[in-house]
Amino acid sequence: MMTQIGNVEEIKKLKLSMETLRHNGLIIKWELPYENLLTRLSASIFFFTPAEDANLNELQKHILKEFPNATIIPHQPANISQMPFKIVFDQNMG
Repeated sequence: MMTQIGNVEEIKKLKLSMETLRHNGLIIKWELPYENLLTRLSASIFFFTPAEDANLNELQKHILKEFPNATIIPHQPANISQMPFKIVFDQNMG
């Protein structure tokens, strides 16, 4: 079955996880630029702003539990996103 552009189950799953983190107060907001063009999770980059008292190691553990090829790294604000962190995916894992 061919994946429909912008309709990727793994991306939907991570979006739900990000909303859970936001609802639980660990992140303030998140975004996924160009979502409607994506055909696989490994091509996506999620940007987020953690809560002031959030522990990045705890966030990483939460994300890794469901997405073992994900890594949280600092992001230099740019045109694509002004948020300070991003989640990227190692295409050779997972």
